[in-house]
Amino acid sequence: MERKAVSGITLTLLLIGMLTLAFNTQLVRAEPTTWIVDDDGPADFHTIQEAINAANPGDAIFVEKGTYNEGLLIAKSLNLIGENASSTFIVSPLSSAIVLFTVNDVSICNFSVTTAFHGIWMGNGLVSVYDAKNVSIVGNILNTSFVETAAIYLTNTINCTIAKNEISSSHRGISLYNSTLCTVSENNVSASTGIFMNGSTMNKICNNKILGYEYSVFLQYTNNITMRNNTMVSPSFSYQGFAVAGFSVEDYLHDIDSSNTINGKPVFYLVNKKDVTINEDAGYVAAVSCFNISVQSLKLERSSINFVNTTNSRIQDVTIDLVKLSSVSLFQSSYIEICNCTFYGHPIFMSNTGATLLESNNVKMCNCIIENSHFALSVYNSDYNLVQRCKLLSCEYGVILQNSNNNTFAQNELSNFWQSPIYIWQSTKNLFYHNNFTGKIHGPIANNFSNFWDDGYPSGGNYWSDYAGVDVKTGPNQDLPGSDGIGDMPYIIDANNRDRYPLINPYGAPPSPTYALTIITTTGGTTNPTPGTYTYTANSTIQVTAISNTNYRFDHWELDTVNVGSTNPYTVPMDKDHTVKAVFSSIPPPLSASINPLSASINVGQSVTFASSVSGGYTPYTFQWYLNGAPVSGATSNTWIFTPTTSGIYYIYLKVTDAKDNKTQSETARITVATVPVGGYSIQIKGQNTPNPLTLYLALIAVLATVFTAIRRKIPNKK
Repeated sequence: MERKAVSGITLTLLLIGMLTLAFNTQLVRAEPTTWIVDDDGPADFHTIQEAINAANPGDAIFVEKGTYNEGLLIAKSLNLIGENASSTFIVSPLSSAIVLFTVNDVSICNFSVTTAFHGIWMGNGLVSVYDAKNVSIVGNILNTSFVETAAIYLTNTINCTIAKNEISSSHRGISLYNSTLCTVSENNVSASTGIFMNGSTMNKICNNKILGYEYSVFLQYTNNITMRNNTMVSPSFSYQGFAVAGFSVEDYLHDIDSSNTINGKPVFYLVNKKDVTINEDAGYVAAVSCFNISVQSLKLERSSINFVNTTNSRIQDVTIDLVKLSSVSLFQSSYIEICNCTFYGHPIFMSNTGATLLESNNVKMCNCIIENSHFALSVYNSDYNLVQRCKLLSCEYGVILQNSNNNTFAQNELSNFWQSPIYIWQSTKNLFYHNNFTGKIHGPIANNFSNFWDDGYPSGGNYWSDYAGVDVKTGPNQDLPGSDGIGDMPYIIDANNRDRYPLINPYGAPPSPTYALTIITTTGGTTNPTPGTYTYTANSTIQVTAISNTNYRFDHWELDTVNVGSTNPYTVPMDKDHTVKAVFSSIPPPLSASINPLSASINVGQSVTFASSVSGGYTPYTFQWYLNGAPVSGATSNTWIFTPTTSGIYYIYLKVTDAKDNKTQSETARITVATVPVGGYSIQIKGQNTPNPLTLYLALIAVLATVFTAIRRKIPNKK
């Protein structure tokens, strides 16, 4: 029994000893180890990745100076420390030199990191950190020239520190995506975009020196970012020093004070402020959820002004140039005035917008100039805004309207657009009038969404430099005579959009010289336009049509008392005051002619005298006598004596022509001519002479006596 008890005690002590040894061994192995890496000398390892693979979580890896041509993958907690950032080089054969995956508590310090990769694949970052916590990247020199490859790239990280690094990147210096509680401080950054944050919250950006060729700092869809004492520099050829963008008001809620500067000018970022005036030199201005903010008399270069959820505020006498995004951006703001401002886009890249209205209403923009922009003015989901007396010049598009209604654009100059002065989508009831569309006109693009393009009559519509109509009519229907400065035909945009009253001259320009045309008539007709005095623009041409009354005809025109012919209608050149007169004359009865006698019987050698009677037509008349269907030479008076030389039957008629070349023909006379008897006689017959009865009686007695005497001579005397 005692032997068994001793054995049990012995076994228990042995187990306790083994557990103690194991526990002591575990405690010893939990102590962090520092591993030495030297590329060509005695050390624990000659490559950094070998040391990473061999190290335990929490170990430190010290890398002697030298050049290490390798890319690193870190998936455990450790401290990676270079001897000196100016002499300890990591040159990766890949576009990413150091990659951290799903890891916590890693520090990378004192390295000069670059890449020798020359392929076409582009990594996220020279140092890329994914799904990590408590990562520190401090005191390094980072240089990358890859497109779309940042020097330091963090995504889904928490509580990370990026500090005291020297960074040069042709893309982005430091990029944070969906990262929280990170600190970016005391870095010197030179990059296309120095610091970029997207979808990230509660991060700090402090005491950095940032030169951004595109942006120094760009906060996109982020919130609760704290910025202090950052010196941002934007070279003269860059786009923009500092920018904030988002889809909600929360994306603009940041703690950014004026200790931050852009090109030596302070950043004014107001949140939940009221009754503030900014009139000192500024590098950037933003007002978020503010009231009664006044920004005035500023000159911003490669920067912008943002109003977010701000009301009853104004921007006036401000000049902004060389901006990539929008010179002035209003988001969910109302009752804002933007007046007497000038916005210049980038002359090379033409990628910005002069002013942007997003979900903003009751904004008044007046007397502003926007030039060399991609979009001069962009209006999205915004209603009841007024744009007046502005100049939108030399842009790709003028005004972009999308899902925006009941906006008014008046008295603006829109000139020289590469595409279109107006582009409309899903927007209606917008009013355009008294605008001047000049230069390169490709026509508004309304996409058949109905809008209004004039202010009615006589106010009128817009001036279009490619309008081909004329102005010789007046009135609401443009159907009355006279010029009124409005084109006679509408300017057609599409089936649902037309300017009913296009202006003949640019709005605001001196009116064209005018001359008076006085139209008068004689009795017998009227004109179109009706007689009266009308005013027409100089050098226009006016058609006047003569209209005859019944039983009258138009005869000729007199221009300033000079007969100018009978062309109808007649065109009057308005080169001075003129009087045009339509002369009418009465229409006579139709031309008719008769002759007499219409029949006669004569002997050869006798003659018939024909007389004519002509009525109607237009004097003077011309005459031509015809014998047996042929004109008689020289028989061209109103009478003719016919003296036949041979017997037979002859047919005679007269043709008469009046002064208007109207023609008529008389009835035909039938003349019988007999042979002269032996010892003949002659009795002259004259047409249309009415014989005296006594004369006829005496003549008959004489004839009978002659016949009786002749008979008696032929009868022999029986005595």
